[in-house]
Amino acid sequence: MTSFSTPVSSPCTPCAGLLWIPVPSSMESRETTCLCGMPSLARTLEMSFIMMAVKAFVGLVSETEFQPDSDTLPCVIKACSGLLDVGLGWEVHGMTVKMALVSDVFVGNALVGMYGKCGFLEDAVPVFEKMPERNLVSWNSMIRGFSENGLCIESHGLLREILVVGLLPDDATVVTLLPVCAAEGDIDMGIAIHAFVVKLGLSEELMVSNAFDEDIKAVKNAHDPIRVSVGPVTRA
Repeated sequence: MTSFSTPVSSPCTPCAGLLWIPVPSSMESRETTCLCGMPSLARTLEMSFIMMAVKAFVGLVSETEFQPDSDTLPCVIKACSGLLDVGLGWEVHGMTVKMALVSDVFVGNALVGMYGKCGFLEDAVPVFEKMPERNLVSWNSMIRGFSENGLCIESHGLLREILVVGLLPDDATVVTLLPVCAAEGDIDMGIAIHAFVVKLGLSEELMVSNAFDEDIKAVKNAHDPIRVSVGPVTRA
């Protein structure tokens, strides 16, 4: 394979995108793929689309005779979440109340998710508690709000409530709960969740498997490593 000696002074730039960089070694030269700047570029594009969505919404309510509905408002609320703009979120929330759409399950889920992500659990909890109808997304959104704000006990409490109301957690529930276990160093809870995951048949889900790997890495410096297999359990 051809050897390259031309130096690359700064290959990883925000606009580099997908860049193939030849890397010489003592044995031979080999090509390695360097995903340079892709996360920041993707985030920039994402923010641009979010801003466009908000601008379109403002135009809808200020320049036309049309009214946003239960399909429009969750998208706008999620845009507020992406911008971490709780002020705009409050305004949209007020609009949902005036339009009698706050009781819609999709609007409620979006509001709970937005307030949780922005760190305003004092607003998320009342919305969640007043929802006349809750689906699994509703519970996952509230659990995620607690999880992202470091409230371990509250997150686990909601898991128990999910079972009480007759719903079964899914992979999104598990992936949301595990970071709390890792942050708290709660090995016992992590093992209990793993056993539950196997029982529900979720152990083969890639997101769940990756989440357990991250959970193990996060606590191994403080405790003995947890050797957990997320594959199927077989009986001897």
